[in-house]
Amino acid sequence: MGCGICLEAYTADERPAALPCGHIFHANCVHDWLCSRTHGALPAGCPLCKAPAPPSSILPLWPADADDFHQYVAIHSQSTDDPSQQLLMSARDLVFAMQSYAMAAHGLRSAAMSRAASAAQVAMQRGAIQDVRASSSLQDAMLALHSAIAHAEQLSRHLSSAHTSLTERTRRMHSQEVRSREERAALEAAKRKHHKERSLWRQKQKQILATQMDIEAQAASLRDRESALQSEKSTYMARAQESIAQAKCTSAEAIRRAALAEEAAQQKVAQAEERMHRAEERAADMAEALEETRTRSQRLADQLRDMQRVHSENRTKRKADKAHLEELRAQLRAMERAAPHTHRPALAECPQPSDLSSSPVREAPSDSCTDQLLDDLDDAHER
Repeated sequence: MGCGICLEAYTADERPAALPCGHIFHANCVHDWLCSRTHGALPAGCPLCKAPAPPSSILPLWPADADDFHQYVAIHSQSTDDPSQQLLMSARDLVFAMQSYAMAAHGLRSAAMSRAASAAQVAMQRGAIQDVRASSSLQDAMLALHSAIAHAEQLSRHLSSAHTSLTERTRRMHSQEVRSREERAALEAAKRKHHKERSLWRQKQKQILATQMDIEAQAASLRDRESALQSEKSTYMARAQESIAQAKCTSAEAIRRAALAEEAAQQKVAQAEERMHRAEERAADMAEALEETRTRSQRLADQLRDMQRVHSENRTKRKADKAHLEELRAQLRAMERAAPHTHRPALAECPQPSDLSSSPVREAPSDSCTDQLLDDLDDAHER
């Protein structure tokens, strides 16, 4: 048994505390529980019974450690004498002994209860409890509680061993039941398999009998077929020998004809090789002629480009002369208008631009025709 919040057992380092409803928890656990669940005017409650309990209602069951108790003794020993201090020390030992006794009783540990009872008895002998009747009542209660805890511990061990044996027996029975079910299922499957195999065996036996009858009928037909084949074999052998003799004669004649055909073919091959050699020579001559033609074509293309360049220069020069002549004519007209009575040659006597255009200079072909001709020559050279 232990704390109902953290489910841990009570130890000397973690003291228990009680709520007004009587339920016991770790002091830190129940304090955190009540503080985290208190909202304004609504106080938190017990984790088990939900009874209202503010954090201030927590009641520690004993001091946390010896230092707390020594601090209590030091505060009260200033106004007391040595017997009172001895009484406080005895009371401290009794409190710690009862703490250990309560923790051992809560955990159902009889050996620890015996040690705590011995320490409590020593503290009572030192005068922790002055009333003899109360001391004897406490000792009787401790003895009764110890006997009850020992009996409960023995009963717990007995129940634990019985539960363990019962669990083991239940597990064995369950495993036996599972095995029996598996064996029963395997037996049923084996029975079904046996019946199936028996029916298959009967069907196969019937099929074997039918097959044996078919085999006997086929054997009789095969014997008849064998005798017929023997007679046909003798006839075929005679015919085959005659065919072989004829084939030999035909083969010899075919071989002779093949030899003659091979000689004729060799002659034709020689003639063909000679013709091919001549054709190769002609092809080489044609390639040389084609190369010369390409060279001439490239030369003509270069000459044509030079002619086109010269023609372009002449055309530019003619355009410049024509422009200069127009300027001169314009100057003459201006001079005539300035001095109309002066005797000057008529403008008609000067050469007109149209007369210049009809000069004996040969017109060059158009640019598009020239470009086409150059492209053809370049293509011929590339080929």
